[in-house]
Amino acid sequence: MAAARSLITTYGPDSPFAEAYRYLRTSLVLPNGGPPPRVLAVVAARPGTGASTTAANLAIAMVEVSRKVLLVDADLRRPALARLLGVKPEPGLAEVLAGQVVLSRAVQATPVEGLWLLTAGKPHRRALADLELGFPALVAAMREAFDFVVVDTPAAALFPDALLIAPHVDGVALVARAQEPRSPAFDDVRRRLEQGHAPVLGVVFNHVHPEDDEVLRYYREYATAR
Repeated sequence: MAAARSLITTYGPDSPFAEAYRYLRTSLVLPNGGPPPRVLAVVAARPGTGASTTAANLAIAMVEVSRKVLLVDADLRRPALARLLGVKPEPGLAEVLAGQVVLSRAVQATPVEGLWLLTAGKPHRRALADLELGFPALVAAMREAFDFVVVDTPAAALFPDALLIAPHVDGVALVARAQEPRSPAFDDVRRRLEQGHAPVLGVVFNHVHPEDDEVLRYYREYATAR
């Protein structure tokens, strides 16, 4: 099942990959001279990097330490999270930003206890303008209603959405393929985020080959010893 392969923190909670998401959770939310971040955006330069999978698994990992977690699909062009989590696709973010529905009526419970999803909804031609104008107020509402929020964004090298969202969150996790972390597109997105004073917390490397990773090698040896 595709969801089982993607939502490793749910379907493989004892795997080294699930532990990697827990490590990511801890690394991102540790306070750095101030309160820990409560609203995080997951940003990738290009499609196919695994940003949506990272956002979903990070949100599920957060459920283990937070009472109420909201995952937001802010990819208004190619939304993926409604199908991944098995909920209806709308109403969602587009309808909330357009003032057609309030946040509390748009969020949906997911099969993961404690995790709620705000889908992308049904985009329209003013969706980007609505995002730019309405996202700051929406962030404030999400802070009131949830303990932790993870926002999945579209490819930042192709669309401006992530750059509009990033200044209004507490932290940004950049996602890159392990084999190409220094691509021109990735460097350009990171530079633009920094120029916009977005709080970039670090880089998440996806598509790691197990045979090349020391941590995964340790887990295999540990499992064999048991």
